[in-house]
Amino acid sequence: MAPGGRSGPGWPAGAVLCLGVWLHAADSLLAATVMPSAIAEIGGVAFIYWTVALYQLGSIVAGAITGILAIRLGLRAAMTIAALIYGAGCTVSALAPDMAAMLLGRLLQGLGGGWMMALSHVGVTQLFPARRWPQLLAVISGVWGVSALVGPLIGGAFAPAGLWRGAFWAFAVQALMLAALMPLLLGRMSGKAHAAEPVPWRRIVVLGAGVVAVFVAGVQATSLAALLLVVLGLALLAAALLLERRRNHCFRPIRSICGGRGARAT
Repeated sequence: MAPGGRSGPGWPAGAVLCLGVWLHAADSLLAATVMPSAIAEIGGVAFIYWTVALYQLGSIVAGAITGILAIRLGLRAAMTIAALIYGAGCTVSALAPDMAAMLLGRLLQGLGGGWMMALSHVGVTQLFPARRWPQLLAVISGVWGVSALVGPLIGGAFAPAGLWRGAFWAFAVQALMLAALMPLLLGRMSGKAHAAEPVPWRRIVVLGAGVVAVFVAGVQATSLAALLLVVLGLALLAAALLLERRRNHCFRPIRSICGGRGARAT
């Protein structure tokens, strides 16, 4: 039987998972509308590309280790930590005196947001019976789509008035609310922490290096340099997959994708 009874824990827990998806998706394009106003105040126009690239890098790296950390910490603790990391990133960006601080904040937002996004999918399989997974995943996908559209609109509401910092504060407050709601809405349904294999740092570094190489290719002045970096990035991504296969451990948070031994609703 699934945690929380015959039909699972119900809509409050589902709403918490959707909130994590909302924060990540809405923030992923927030920089597109607030960065021009931010640059007018703190400078750093040459690095505007990296406000998006570092966010995506953090998301990819966080998603790659979600499965292991969820097992080690338990869903509730992992989701709470992810929300706090994300909120810290929003706070750093809101207080940023220069572009260096802004980039740090965006990286932290990507790490926390990517972790929340992946944990939301893990939560569906851990908290709800299998028969409800399709509906819940459909809702999560819908939240993602709406959030990706609404995020730039939120930034656009703050930017014209010169209140770009307020956009980051708004998301920081929501992240704090999510962290506070986790123990109240999930309670004992989030499962317990278990022993897990060590974090595969070597594979994470190779994966991250491959992603960075592809990102750097996007800002090269010559086609040849861009092509070489793309080839290097793809080679590093292939190497990460090779290391993954040798360890027989899947990066992805749902183990059933690796070999049918995933979380089951009993």
